[in-house]
Amino acid sequence: MHRTDVCLAPAQGLTLSELGTVQECQKHCPECFRSSLFFDPENAFGRCKQRPAPQGPACRRFIAEEAAASGAKCVLTHSPTWIIDPIDGTCNFVHRFPTVAVSIGFAVRQELEFGVIYHCTEERLYTGRRGRGAFCNGQRLRVSGETDLSKALVLTEIGPKRDPATLKLFLSNMERLLHAKAHGVRVIGSSTLALCHLASGAADAYYQFGLHCWDLAAATVIIREAGGIVIDTSGGPLDLMACRVVAASTREMAMLIAQALQTINYGRDDEK
Repeated sequence: MHRTDVCLAPAQGLTLSELGTVQECQKHCPECFRSSLFFDPENAFGRCKQRPAPQGPACRRFIAEEAAASGAKCVLTHSPTWIIDPIDGTCNFVHRFPTVAVSIGFAVRQELEFGVIYHCTEERLYTGRRGRGAFCNGQRLRVSGETDLSKALVLTEIGPKRDPATLKLFLSNMERLLHAKAHGVRVIGSSTLALCHLASGAADAYYQFGLHCWDLAAATVIIREAGGIVIDTSGGPLDLMACRVVAASTREMAMLIAQALQTINYGRDDEK
């Protein structure tokens, strides 16, 4: 696995503005840098001779899909928190369909600070850092700026529920957008990559009920830094734990989508 230009093991005592690169981590702690930071950051700190292992909750909170599947609680606190989906597009992965990604977001005081999404089969690395812009393989990302639904490509995902009532609502939402003259509606099987397509300007809007915080965290930073909007399906501010989202290239487009949707209830990540 290639190391990115985002340090995945913050050095103790440095501010967020000082954490920016792997080079900083290497300079402040060469032995720590050479350890397996990505896979075992706490033990890597523990082996470091130049400083003691971090104490307390800092650098120790993780929210991840596999952990949640094993019964771990998804609670976003004020502590620095990694929010990770190691394989987004699991069904695609199983069937060797090449739309698969790794998603890593980072939040401090419940504010999303940066996100990294790696499109594995195309070797595209999407990055975003709050206030610093969004990029794909070093090229700046910008949303399309589209405001006209009749010219918009809208992306969505089906969600995990397959009961008749949920499928009826899902298909009804798609039908509503098509009746509102959306240029097209697409499902690609990876919410994180769909959101990256929005950030890059290849699509104009995205909505979904039934996605999770690990699907949204990294992509939200990337979209916002590319000039886009990420909100709740009610039209209010995004709630990362609410399992629902509308994202768009403009606020006008986001509100058009939100107003057309019927709610599908998936509960909350922090209540499961």
